Amino acid sequence: MDWDLPLILTVLVLAIIVILPLISSFKDRSYRCLIYSALGNDDYFKVTQRLKSKGVPYRTKVIIDSSHPGGVSIQPGAQDYSQYDIYVQKKDEYRANDAIHHYDKIR
Repeated sequence: MDWDLPLILTVLVLAIIVILPLISSFKDRSYRCLIYSALGNDDYFKVTQRLKSKGVPYRTKVIIDSSHPGGVSIQPGAQDYSQYDIYVQKKDEYRANDAIHHYDKIR
């Protein structure tokens, strides 16, 4: 058989592009409960610290606003336009809500 190397490489790359997101979605499928959408680093770190302090495991999906040049800026004082979607397992939904929204009342 006469195999065309560029064609084989193209098929492999496309297969990887399709398969990797599927593997990632299966890995975190138990974290389906969107508990909070943080806007910017400050909000994200505040919420995740509250979850950590109560021992609530979470996963984060970062959404960068492409309408702003650079999306995320590490320059001091620059506006952060990132959205951080924080997910928890369904069984931890109550504890997560309690940690996020009643944190100041507990301390």
